[in-house]
Amino acid sequence: MKDIIITAQRQKRELKIFSACFLLAFLLNVISIILFDTQWIELISHIGYVTVLAFFIYFFILFIRLLILGIGKLIFKKGIEVGNTFKLGTKYSESLGLNYLGDDNKTHRVVMGC
Repeated sequence: MKDIIITAQRQKRELKIFSACFLLAFLLNVISIILFDTQWIELISHIGYVTVLAFFIYFFILFIRLLILGIGKLIFKKGIEVGNTFKLGTKYSESLGLNYLGDDNKTHRVVMGC
């Protein structure tokens, strides 16, 4: 099984994203305290709810990021060019004198392409 290596840079980025989610959840708690005119002690007493809300926001953002990554891999698939076909006609077969014997036992010019 392949080992998964998470770099320090990746850990810092995820920590920053989760910190932003926690700050958003905390601000939502402050807004709800102001709107519903409740006691300010709820900033401390509801820290568990704020943490759970921060995790929900983080996993929602993670889902969106994974969805964008998956769609991006489907849309921007690398490919190779199989080739182009150039119809040369009988231009070069006439100069080279290339003929073939057809089903009607007559000679025909070779139609070229590359």
